[in-house]
Amino acid sequence: MRVLSDTKKTGSGVDRFLETYHLRHGMATLRSTAVSAAASLLTMGLGGSAGPEGPGLTMGSGIGSWVARKFNMDPERMKRLYITGAASGIAAIFRAPLTGTVFALEIPYMYDVETGVFVSSLIAVVVSYTFTVLLLGTERLFPFQSGIIEITPELLANSAAVGLISAVVSLTFITLFRTLRVQANRFRSALVPVAGGSALAVISLFFPQVLGTGFDTIKGIGSGTVQMTLALAVALLVMKMLTTSVTLSTGGSGGLFLPCIFIGVMLGEAYSIMTGHPDSVVFIAAAVAGVFAATNKALLTSILLVGETFGPVVLLPAIVSAAISFLITKDRSIHEHQLLRRITKKEMALEMFSQRMGNRIKNIRVGRIMVTKPATVDSNATVGEALETLKRFGFRVMPVVSGRTYIGYVTLDVLLVEEKGKPVSEVVVFSDPVSPDETLDRLIMRILNTEETHIYVTDADSNLIGVVTQSDIIRIVFEIADQ
Repeated sequence: MRVLSDTKKTGSGVDRFLETYHLRHGMATLRSTAVSAAASLLTMGLGGSAGPEGPGLTMGSGIGSWVARKFNMDPERMKRLYITGAASGIAAIFRAPLTGTVFALEIPYMYDVETGVFVSSLIAVVVSYTFTVLLLGTERLFPFQSGIIEITPELLANSAAVGLISAVVSLTFITLFRTLRVQANRFRSALVPVAGGSALAVISLFFPQVLGTGFDTIKGIGSGTVQMTLALAVALLVMKMLTTSVTLSTGGSGGLFLPCIFIGVMLGEAYSIMTGHPDSVVFIAAAVAGVFAATNKALLTSILLVGETFGPVVLLPAIVSAAISFLITKDRSIHEHQLLRRITKKEMALEMFSQRMGNRIKNIRVGRIMVTKPATVDSNATVGEALETLKRFGFRVMPVVSGRTYIGYVTLDVLLVEEKGKPVSEVVVFSDPVSPDETLDRLIMRILNTEETHIYVTDADSNLIGVVTQSDIIRIVFEIADQ
Protein backbone atom coordinates (compact mmCIF):
# COMPACT_ATOMS: atom_id res chain seq x y z
CA MET A 1 0.00 0.00 0.00
CA ARG A 2 2.90 2.34 0.77
CA VAL A 3 4.33 1.76 -2.71
CA LEU A 4 0.98 2.25 -4.41
CA SER A 5 0.36 5.52 -2.56
CA ASP A 6 3.75 6.95 -3.54
CA THR A 7 3.19 8.97 -6.72
CA LYS A 8 6.91 8.91 -7.52
CA LYS A 9 6.74 5.14 -8.03
CA THR A 10 3.35 5.09 -9.77
CA GLY A 11 1.76 6.46 -12.91
CA SER A 12 3.10 6.25 -16.44
CA GLY A 13 6.49 4.58 -16.72
CA VAL A 14 7.41 6.78 -19.69
CA ASP A 15 6.62 9.99 -17.81
CA ARG A 16 8.70 8.86 -14.80
CA PHE A 17 11.48 8.11 -17.25
CA LEU A 18 11.23 11.59 -18.79
CA GLU A 19 11.15 13.24 -15.37
CA THR A 20 14.34 11.46 -14.36
CA TYR A 21 15.96 12.23 -17.71
CA HIS A 22 15.24 15.96 -17.72
CA LEU A 23 15.22 16.84 -14.01
CA ARG A 24 17.66 14.35 -12.47
CA HIS A 25 20.24 14.02 -15.26
CA GLY A 26 19.18 10.38 -15.78
CA MET A 27 20.16 9.47 -12.23
CA ALA A 28 18.17 6.50 -10.89
CA THR A 29 19.18 4.17 -8.07
CA LEU A 30 18.79 0.41 -8.33
CA ARG A 31 16.40 0.50 -5.40
CA SER A 32 14.03 2.99 -7.03
CA THR A 33 14.30 1.06 -10.31
CA ALA A 34 13.39 -2.22 -8.63
CA VAL A 35 10.49 -0.66 -6.70
CA SER A 36 9.06 0.99 -9.83
CA ALA A 37 9.36 -2.21 -11.87
CA ALA A 38 7.79 -4.25 -9.06
CA ALA A 39 4.91 -1.77 -8.79
CA SER A 40 4.27 -2.11 -12.54
CA LEU A 41 4.31 -5.90 -12.44
CA LEU A 42 2.02 -5.88 -9.41
CA THR A 43 -0.38 -3.51 -11.16
CA MET A 44 -0.68 -5.71 -14.25
CA GLY A 45 -0.80 -8.89 -12.18
CA LEU A 46 -3.79 -7.55 -10.26
CA GLY A 47 -5.61 -6.62 -13.46
CA GLY A 48 -4.70 -2.95 -13.74
CA SER A 49 -4.83 -1.50 -17.24
CA ALA A 50 -1.20 -0.80 -18.19
CA GLY A 51 1.49 -1.90 -20.62
CA PRO A 52 4.49 -4.19 -20.01
CA GLU A 53 6.85 -1.69 -21.63
CA GLY A 54 6.70 0.25 -18.35
CA PRO A 55 8.83 -2.18 -16.30
CA GLY A 56 10.96 -3.00 -19.36
CA LEU A 57 11.80 0.65 -19.89
CA THR A 58 12.36 1.18 -16.15
CA MET A 59 14.76 -1.74 -15.81
CA GLY A 60 16.71 -0.87 -18.97
CA SER A 61 17.16 2.79 -18.09
CA GLY A 62 17.87 2.00 -14.44
CA ILE A 63 20.68 -0.37 -15.35
CA GLY A 64 22.11 2.26 -17.70
CA SER A 65 22.06 4.84 -14.90
CA TRP A 66 23.69 2.40 -12.48
CA VAL A 67 26.55 1.73 -14.92
CA ALA A 68 27.07 5.48 -15.37
CA ARG A 69 27.22 6.04 -11.61
CA LYS A 70 29.52 3.05 -11.15
CA PHE A 71 32.09 4.59 -13.49
CA ASN A 72 31.60 8.17 -12.22
CA MET A 73 30.41 9.46 -15.58
CA ASP A 74 29.51 13.13 -15.98
CA PRO A 75 25.82 14.18 -16.18
CA GLU A 76 25.70 14.28 -19.97
CA ARG A 77 27.06 10.75 -20.34
CA MET A 78 24.78 9.53 -17.58
CA LYS A 79 21.76 10.88 -19.45
CA ARG A 80 22.91 9.18 -22.64
CA LEU A 81 23.42 5.83 -20.96
CA TYR A 82 20.08 6.19 -19.18
CA ILE A 83 18.15 6.69 -22.41
CA THR A 84 20.22 4.02 -24.15
CA GLY A 85 19.08 1.48 -21.58
CA ALA A 86 15.47 2.55 -22.11
CA ALA A 87 15.80 2.01 -25.87
CA SER A 88 17.03 -1.55 -25.34
CA GLY A 89 14.05 -2.25 -23.06
CA ILE A 90 11.53 -1.00 -25.62
CA ALA A 91 13.19 -3.00 -28.42
CA ALA A 92 13.04 -6.18 -26.35
CA ILE A 93 9.40 -5.78 -25.28
CA PHE A 94 8.06 -5.09 -28.78
CA ARG A 95 10.69 -7.13 -30.68
CA ALA A 96 11.25 -3.98 -32.72
CA PRO A 97 14.88 -2.81 -32.92
CA LEU A 98 14.28 0.22 -35.15
CA THR A 99 11.42 1.35 -32.93
CA GLY A 100 13.63 1.14 -29.85
CA THR A 101 16.41 3.14 -31.50
CA VAL A 102 14.15 5.93 -32.77
CA PHE A 103 12.28 5.98 -29.45
CA ALA A 104 15.51 7.05 -27.74
CA LEU A 105 15.95 9.91 -30.21
CA GLU A 106 12.36 11.12 -30.27
CA ILE A 107 10.61 10.65 -26.92
CA PRO A 108 12.40 13.35 -24.83
CA TYR A 109 10.99 16.16 -27.00
CA MET A 110 7.83 16.82 -29.01
CA TYR A 111 9.53 18.65 -31.87
CA ASP A 112 13.20 17.77 -31.54
CA VAL A 113 15.47 14.73 -31.39
CA GLU A 114 18.26 13.63 -29.06
CA THR A 115 20.82 12.92 -31.79
CA GLY A 116 23.70 12.27 -29.40
CA VAL A 117 22.35 8.86 -28.38
CA PHE A 118 21.88 7.31 -31.82
CA VAL A 119 25.02 5.15 -31.97
CA SER A 120 24.90 3.97 -28.35
CA SER A 121 21.17 3.21 -28.60
CA LEU A 122 21.64 1.30 -31.84
CA ILE A 123 24.34 -0.90 -30.30
CA ALA A 124 22.28 -1.56 -27.16
CA VAL A 125 19.17 -2.31 -29.20
CA VAL A 126 20.99 -4.81 -31.43
CA VAL A 127 22.24 -6.70 -28.36
CA SER A 128 18.84 -6.58 -26.66
CA TYR A 129 16.94 -7.67 -29.78
CA THR A 130 19.40 -10.51 -30.46
CA PHE A 131 18.86 -12.01 -27.02
CA THR A 132 15.09 -11.59 -27.37
CA VAL A 133 15.08 -13.41 -30.71
CA LEU A 134 17.21 -16.24 -29.29
CA LEU A 135 14.75 -16.69 -26.43
CA LEU A 136 11.39 -15.98 -28.10
CA GLY A 137 11.98 -16.35 -31.83
CA THR A 138 11.49 -13.92 -34.70
CA GLU A 139 7.69 -13.99 -34.81
CA ARG A 140 6.11 -10.53 -34.87
CA LEU A 141 4.43 -9.38 -31.68
CA PHE A 142 0.98 -8.98 -33.25
CA PRO A 143 -0.47 -11.73 -35.51
CA PHE A 144 -2.09 -9.36 -38.01
CA GLN A 145 -1.79 -10.48 -41.61
CA SER A 146 -2.53 -8.33 -44.63
CA GLY A 147 -2.17 -9.19 -48.27
CA ILE A 148 -0.79 -6.87 -50.92
CA ILE A 149 -2.85 -3.69 -50.83
CA GLU A 150 -3.57 -1.44 -53.77
CA ILE A 151 -2.79 2.20 -53.11
CA THR A 152 -5.82 4.14 -54.32
CA PRO A 153 -7.19 7.64 -53.64
CA GLU A 154 -10.00 5.99 -51.69
CA LEU A 155 -7.52 4.18 -49.42
CA LEU A 156 -5.56 7.36 -48.77
CA ALA A 157 -8.77 9.28 -48.06
CA ASN A 158 -9.85 6.62 -45.57
CA SER A 159 -6.40 6.69 -43.95
CA ALA A 160 -6.68 10.46 -43.59
CA ALA A 161 -10.13 10.04 -42.01
CA VAL A 162 -8.70 7.51 -39.56
CA GLY A 163 -5.97 10.02 -38.71
CA LEU A 164 -8.56 12.72 -38.04
CA ILE A 165 -10.59 10.44 -35.77
CA SER A 166 -7.38 9.27 -34.06
CA ALA A 167 -6.59 12.89 -33.20
CA VAL A 168 -10.00 13.34 -31.56
CA VAL A 169 -9.65 10.08 -29.63
CA SER A 170 -6.11 10.97 -28.54
CA LEU A 171 -7.11 14.42 -27.29
CA THR A 172 -9.96 12.82 -25.34
CA PHE A 173 -7.59 10.27 -23.81
CA ILE A 174 -5.00 12.92 -22.90
CA THR A 175 -7.61 15.17 -21.29
CA LEU A 176 -9.18 12.29 -19.35
CA PHE A 177 -5.83 10.95 -18.17
CA ARG A 178 -4.47 14.30 -17.02
CA THR A 179 -7.73 15.34 -15.36
CA LEU A 180 -7.97 12.15 -13.31
CA ARG A 181 -4.28 12.37 -12.45
CA VAL A 182 -4.68 15.91 -11.09
CA GLN A 183 -7.80 15.06 -9.13
CA ALA A 184 -6.29 11.90 -7.63
CA ASN A 185 -3.14 13.78 -6.54
CA ARG A 186 -5.27 16.20 -4.54
CA PHE A 187 -6.09 13.42 -2.08
CA ARG A 188 -3.08 11.98 -0.25
CA SER A 189 -4.94 8.99 1.13
CA ALA A 190 -4.67 5.22 1.03
CA LEU A 191 -8.33 5.24 0.01
CA VAL A 192 -7.42 6.50 -3.47
CA PRO A 193 -5.98 3.13 -4.62
CA VAL A 194 -8.97 1.41 -3.01
CA ALA A 195 -11.39 3.63 -4.92
CA GLY A 196 -9.49 3.04 -8.15
CA GLY A 197 -9.45 -0.71 -7.65
CA SER A 198 -13.17 -0.73 -6.87
CA ALA A 199 -13.93 1.18 -10.08
CA LEU A 200 -11.89 -1.31 -12.09
CA ALA A 201 -13.70 -4.22 -10.44
CA VAL A 202 -17.09 -2.80 -11.46
CA ILE A 203 -15.95 -2.20 -15.05
CA SER A 204 -14.52 -5.73 -15.25
CA LEU A 205 -17.98 -7.18 -14.65
CA PHE A 206 -19.10 -5.81 -18.00
CA PHE A 207 -15.88 -5.39 -20.00
CA PRO A 208 -13.19 -7.80 -18.74
CA GLN A 209 -11.27 -7.36 -22.01
CA VAL A 210 -9.96 -3.94 -20.96
CA LEU A 211 -8.18 -5.12 -17.82
CA GLY A 212 -4.49 -6.02 -17.75
CA THR A 213 -2.42 -5.46 -20.87
CA GLY A 214 -5.25 -6.30 -23.28
CA PHE A 215 -2.80 -8.27 -25.38
CA ASP A 216 -5.00 -11.39 -25.57
CA THR A 217 -7.83 -9.35 -27.09
CA ILE A 218 -5.47 -7.74 -29.61
CA LYS A 219 -4.04 -11.14 -30.50
CA GLY A 220 -7.53 -12.62 -30.83
CA ILE A 221 -8.61 -9.91 -33.28
CA GLY A 222 -5.43 -10.39 -35.29
CA SER A 223 -5.84 -14.17 -35.50
CA GLY A 224 -9.59 -13.98 -36.14
CA THR A 225 -10.61 -15.87 -32.99
CA VAL A 226 -12.26 -12.78 -31.46
CA GLN A 227 -15.16 -11.25 -33.37
CA MET A 228 -16.16 -7.63 -32.88
CA THR A 229 -19.33 -5.65 -33.41
CA LEU A 230 -19.30 -1.90 -33.93
CA ALA A 231 -20.88 -1.25 -30.54
CA LEU A 232 -18.46 -3.54 -28.70
CA ALA A 233 -15.38 -2.05 -30.40
CA VAL A 234 -16.44 1.50 -29.50
CA ALA A 235 -17.30 0.45 -25.94
CA LEU A 236 -13.92 -1.24 -25.44
CA LEU A 237 -12.16 1.83 -26.86
CA VAL A 238 -13.87 4.13 -24.36
CA MET A 239 -13.47 1.71 -21.45
CA LYS A 240 -9.76 1.22 -22.17
CA MET A 241 -9.18 4.97 -21.98
CA LEU A 242 -11.10 5.09 -18.71
CA THR A 243 -9.50 2.04 -17.05
CA THR A 244 -5.98 3.10 -18.04
CA SER A 245 -6.56 6.60 -16.69
CA VAL A 246 -8.00 5.22 -13.45
CA THR A 247 -5.22 2.65 -13.04
CA LEU A 248 -2.31 5.04 -13.53
CA SER A 249 -3.93 7.91 -11.62
CA THR A 250 -4.96 6.09 -8.45
CA GLY A 251 -1.81 4.23 -7.50
CA GLY A 252 -1.13 1.84 -10.36
CA SER A 253 2.07 1.80 -12.38
CA GLY A 254 2.92 0.71 -15.90
CA GLY A 255 3.30 1.68 -19.52
CA LEU A 256 1.01 3.64 -21.81
CA PHE A 257 2.23 2.25 -25.12
CA LEU A 258 0.22 -0.99 -25.18
CA PRO A 259 -2.99 0.74 -23.99
CA CYS A 260 -2.52 3.19 -26.89
CA ILE A 261 -2.12 0.25 -29.25
CA PHE A 262 -5.27 -1.39 -27.82
CA ILE A 263 -7.24 1.83 -28.32
CA GLY A 264 -5.91 2.08 -31.88
CA VAL A 265 -6.89 -1.53 -32.64
CA MET A 266 -10.45 -0.91 -31.43
CA LEU A 267 -10.69 2.33 -33.39
CA GLY A 268 -9.42 0.66 -36.58
CA GLU A 269 -11.76 -2.30 -36.11
CA ALA A 270 -14.72 0.02 -35.55
CA TYR A 271 -13.87 2.06 -38.66
CA SER A 272 -13.49 -1.10 -40.74
CA ILE A 273 -16.87 -2.42 -39.60
CA MET A 274 -18.51 0.97 -40.21
CA THR A 275 -17.13 1.31 -43.76
CA GLY A 276 -17.44 -2.38 -44.64
CA HIS A 277 -13.83 -2.59 -45.82
CA PRO A 278 -12.78 -6.25 -46.28
CA ASP A 279 -9.19 -5.78 -45.00
CA SER A 280 -9.51 -4.40 -41.48
CA VAL A 281 -5.76 -4.73 -40.83
CA VAL A 282 -5.06 -1.65 -42.96
CA PHE A 283 -7.26 0.60 -40.85
CA ILE A 284 -6.19 -1.02 -37.59
CA ALA A 285 -2.55 -0.26 -38.43
CA ALA A 286 -3.45 3.29 -39.46
CA ALA A 287 -5.39 3.87 -36.24
CA VAL A 288 -2.62 2.42 -34.05
CA ALA A 289 -0.10 4.75 -35.70
CA GLY A 290 -2.44 7.73 -35.38
CA VAL A 291 -3.28 7.21 -31.71
CA PHE A 292 0.30 6.37 -30.74
CA ALA A 293 1.80 9.36 -32.59
CA ALA A 294 -0.66 11.89 -31.17
CA THR A 295 -0.79 10.61 -27.61
CA ASN A 296 2.96 10.18 -27.17
CA LYS A 297 4.08 12.92 -29.62
CA ALA A 298 6.35 10.38 -31.31
CA LEU A 299 5.69 10.45 -35.05
CA LEU A 300 8.61 8.37 -36.34
CA THR A 301 8.38 5.87 -33.48
CA SER A 302 4.71 5.22 -34.21
CA ILE A 303 5.35 4.58 -37.91
CA LEU A 304 8.27 2.22 -37.28
CA LEU A 305 6.33 0.41 -34.54
CA VAL A 306 3.53 -0.36 -36.99
CA GLY A 307 5.99 -1.36 -39.70
CA GLU A 308 7.85 -3.78 -37.43
CA THR A 309 4.84 -5.27 -35.62
CA PHE A 310 2.20 -5.31 -38.40
CA GLY A 311 4.41 -5.62 -41.47
CA PRO A 312 5.65 -3.16 -44.11
CA VAL A 313 2.63 -3.42 -46.43
CA VAL A 314 0.58 -1.12 -44.18
CA LEU A 315 3.23 1.58 -43.85
CA LEU A 316 1.71 4.15 -46.22
CA PRO A 317 -1.74 4.24 -44.54
CA ALA A 318 0.06 4.40 -41.18
CA ILE A 319 2.21 7.33 -42.32
CA VAL A 320 -0.81 9.30 -43.56
CA SER A 321 -2.82 8.68 -40.39
CA ALA A 322 0.07 9.34 -38.00
CA ALA A 323 1.10 12.58 -39.71
CA ILE A 324 -2.43 14.01 -39.69
CA SER A 325 -3.10 13.01 -36.09
CA PHE A 326 0.28 14.32 -34.94
CA LEU A 327 -0.23 17.71 -36.60
CA ILE A 328 -3.82 18.21 -35.44
CA THR A 329 -3.03 17.56 -31.78
CA LYS A 330 -0.18 20.13 -31.90
CA ASP A 331 1.71 20.27 -28.58
CA ARG A 332 -0.68 18.16 -26.51
CA SER A 333 1.07 15.14 -25.00
CA ILE A 334 0.00 12.61 -22.41
CA HIS A 335 3.48 12.83 -20.86
CA GLU A 336 3.77 15.77 -18.48
CA HIS A 337 7.58 15.86 -18.56
CA GLN A 338 8.02 15.68 -22.34
CA LEU A 339 9.62 18.97 -23.39
CA LEU A 340 8.55 20.92 -26.44
CA ARG A 341 12.06 21.08 -27.86
CA ARG A 342 15.71 20.96 -26.85
CA ILE A 343 16.80 23.86 -24.67
CA THR A 344 20.36 24.93 -25.44
CA LYS A 345 22.47 26.94 -23.03
CA LYS A 346 25.20 27.87 -25.45
CA GLU A 347 25.81 31.58 -25.51
CA MET A 348 26.62 32.69 -29.05
CA ALA A 349 28.01 36.03 -27.89
CA LEU A 350 30.40 34.33 -25.49
CA GLU A 351 31.61 31.99 -28.23
CA MET A 352 32.24 34.91 -30.58
CA PHE A 353 34.11 36.72 -27.82
CA SER A 354 36.26 33.65 -27.17
CA GLN A 355 37.21 33.43 -30.84
CA ARG A 356 37.95 37.15 -31.10
CA MET A 357 40.04 37.52 -27.92
CA GLY A 358 42.20 34.47 -28.67
CA ASN A 359 45.54 34.61 -26.81
CA ARG A 360 44.40 37.18 -24.25
CA ILE A 361 42.11 34.72 -22.48
CA LYS A 362 44.64 31.90 -22.79
CA ASN A 363 46.86 33.77 -20.32
CA ILE A 364 44.18 33.84 -17.61
CA ARG A 365 44.22 30.95 -15.15
CA VAL A 366 41.25 29.53 -13.26
CA GLY A 367 42.98 30.20 -9.96
CA ARG A 368 42.69 33.93 -10.63
CA ILE A 369 38.91 34.03 -11.09
CA MET A 370 37.68 31.20 -8.84
CA VAL A 371 35.79 31.72 -5.60
CA THR A 372 37.82 30.13 -2.80
CA LYS A 373 36.46 28.20 0.19
CA PRO A 374 32.98 27.60 -1.29
CA ALA A 375 30.10 26.44 0.91
CA THR A 376 29.69 22.66 0.79
CA VAL A 377 27.36 19.79 1.66
CA ASP A 378 28.78 16.84 3.57
CA SER A 379 28.44 13.48 1.81
CA ASN A 380 26.91 11.97 4.98
CA ALA A 381 24.05 14.49 5.04
CA THR A 382 20.47 13.69 4.06
CA VAL A 383 18.51 15.33 1.27
CA GLY A 384 16.56 17.33 3.85
CA GLU A 385 19.75 18.62 5.46
CA ALA A 386 21.17 19.53 2.06
CA LEU A 387 18.01 21.49 1.24
CA GLU A 388 18.39 23.45 4.47
CA THR A 389 22.01 24.25 3.57
CA LEU A 390 21.05 25.49 0.10
CA LYS A 391 18.23 27.54 1.63
CA ARG A 392 20.57 29.11 4.19
CA PHE A 393 23.04 30.26 1.54
CA GLY A 394 20.45 30.97 -1.17
CA PHE A 395 22.16 28.67 -3.70
CA ARG A 396 20.70 26.37 -6.35
CA VAL A 397 23.86 24.27 -6.73
CA MET A 398 26.38 23.21 -4.10
CA PRO A 399 29.41 20.89 -4.07
CA VAL A 400 29.46 17.70 -1.99
CA VAL A 401 32.61 16.75 -0.10
CA SER A 402 33.82 13.93 2.10
CA GLY A 403 36.10 15.71 4.51
CA ARG A 404 37.82 18.00 2.02
CA THR A 405 37.70 15.57 -0.92
CA TYR A 406 35.45 16.60 -3.81
CA ILE A 407 32.69 14.03 -4.48
CA GLY A 408 30.36 15.86 -6.87
CA TYR A 409 27.49 18.29 -6.54
CA VAL A 410 23.75 18.46 -5.85
CA THR A 411 21.15 20.74 -7.41
CA LEU A 412 17.99 22.21 -5.95
CA ASP A 413 15.72 20.79 -8.68
CA VAL A 414 16.91 17.24 -7.94
CA LEU A 415 16.70 17.59 -4.16
CA LEU A 416 13.14 18.91 -4.31
CA VAL A 417 11.83 15.74 -5.96
CA GLU A 418 13.68 13.30 -3.69
CA GLU A 419 12.68 11.94 -0.28
CA LYS A 420 14.14 14.08 2.50
CA GLY A 421 15.50 11.09 4.40
CA LYS A 422 17.52 9.78 1.45
CA PRO A 423 21.32 10.12 1.75
CA VAL A 424 22.84 12.85 -0.39
CA SER A 425 25.39 10.31 -1.64
CA GLU A 426 22.58 8.63 -3.63
CA VAL A 427 21.67 11.78 -5.56
CA VAL A 428 25.07 13.40 -6.02
CA VAL A 429 26.06 14.20 -9.61
CA PHE A 430 29.71 13.87 -10.60
CA SER A 431 31.39 16.50 -12.75
CA ASP A 432 35.08 16.50 -13.65
CA PRO A 433 36.92 19.14 -11.61
CA VAL A 434 39.70 21.31 -13.02
CA SER A 435 43.03 22.42 -11.62
CA PRO A 436 43.74 26.07 -10.72
CA ASP A 437 46.20 26.15 -13.65
CA GLU A 438 43.45 25.51 -16.23
CA THR A 439 43.14 28.35 -18.76
CA LEU A 440 40.07 30.51 -19.27
CA ASP A 441 39.70 29.67 -22.98
CA ARG A 442 39.39 25.95 -22.22
CA LEU A 443 36.90 26.70 -19.46
CA ILE A 444 34.75 28.78 -21.81
CA MET A 445 34.70 26.03 -24.43
CA ARG A 446 33.70 23.49 -21.79
CA ILE A 447 30.75 25.59 -20.67
CA LEU A 448 29.71 26.19 -24.28
CA ASN A 449 29.59 22.45 -24.95
CA THR A 450 27.92 21.30 -21.73
CA GLU A 451 25.02 22.31 -19.51
CA GLU A 452 27.29 23.05 -16.56
CA THR A 453 26.80 26.30 -14.65
CA HIS A 454 29.41 25.56 -11.96
CA ILE A 455 32.88 24.07 -12.42
CA TYR A 456 34.77 22.96 -9.33
CA VAL A 457 38.49 23.38 -8.75
CA THR A 458 40.60 20.84 -6.85
CA ASP A 459 44.24 20.50 -5.91
CA ALA A 460 46.53 17.56 -6.67
CA ASP A 461 45.01 15.59 -3.77
CA SER A 462 41.41 16.03 -5.06
CA ASN A 463 40.62 18.49 -2.26
CA LEU A 464 38.05 21.13 -3.17
CA ILE A 465 39.67 24.58 -3.21
CA GLY A 466 37.31 26.70 -5.29
CA VAL A 467 34.47 27.06 -7.77
CA VAL A 468 33.99 28.98 -11.02
CA THR A 469 30.49 29.93 -12.16
CA GLN A 470 29.21 31.34 -15.42
CA SER A 471 28.79 34.67 -13.61
CA ASP A 472 32.50 34.68 -12.72
CA ILE A 473 33.40 34.08 -16.36
CA ILE A 474 31.06 36.82 -17.58
CA ARG A 475 32.60 39.23 -15.05
CA ILE A 476 36.14 38.57 -16.25
CA VAL A 477 34.97 38.78 -19.86
CA PHE A 478 33.69 42.31 -19.26
CA GLU A 479 36.93 43.24 -17.52
CA ILE A 480 38.95 42.10 -20.53
CA ALA A 481 36.60 43.84 -22.95
CA ASP A 482 37.01 47.14 -21.08
CA GLN A 483 40.81 47.02 -21.24
